[in-house]
Amino acid sequence: TYCAASPLQHGIAVAFEQEDGTFEGIPERIHQNYKQLSSACTQAGLTPYRADGGHFLCVGVENLANSNSQGITEMEVVRRLIERAGVAVLPLSMFACDPANWGNEPAIRIAICKEEETILEAARRLKAVDLS
Repeated sequence: TYCAASPLQHGIAVAFEQEDGTFEGIPERIHQNYKQLSSACTQAGLTPYRADGGHFLCVGVENLANSNSQGITEMEVVRRLIERAGVAVLPLSMFACDPANWGNEPAIRIAICKEEETILEAARRLKAVDLS
């Protein structure tokens, strides 16, 4: 999770009061990162979920993994992306109280709060990876 100690929260509040509203272009960068990685995931045969904000892109991997032991598991998709593409992601089920009984479609989470160069390289790798 993301959190800050109480004194830091007060400092952040002061910084927000002094901010001119552009936040040094970070919202635009994150939106561009979202678009780049969404496109790359689609090209890799995955299903990016539409988001209107945030620091993570959630991506459905149901075409590769499912809960009926047909295909590969959500965790295997994670392993393959790390081993074959060098792209680190997390299984979305790990954020559930009981991942074994997650019940939702298999999905992964990719951080999009990265520098442009990192995102472009991840997108290049995703487009080239064979997940089968």
